[in-house]
Amino acid sequence: VLAPAESRLEIDVRDHSSKPFPESLVTGEVPSIDDQIAGLAPLRGWGRFLIRALVDESEFTSTGEGNVVKLVMYLRPVNTGAHIE
Repeated sequence: VLAPAESRLEIDVRDHSSKPFPESLVTGEVPSIDDQIAGLAPLRGWGRFLIRALVDESEFTSTGEGNVVKLVMYLRPVNTGAHIE
């Protein structure tokens, strides 16, 4: 679901999975690149970290009907450097 507004863009991504998000995703645990390089951590787990770094707000929820990822980006005016008189 894409919901544009004057000052923000909200995107809800839904699935119908019966498998809920892992607890580490909900708690905001930061993956360790050193552990992954050393083979001590799974290769997965970077998506949530990258999403949270790239958007203004994110929310990950699981229900009996599936999972929802809510992304919010606040829109800011673009300064093109053009001068209008």
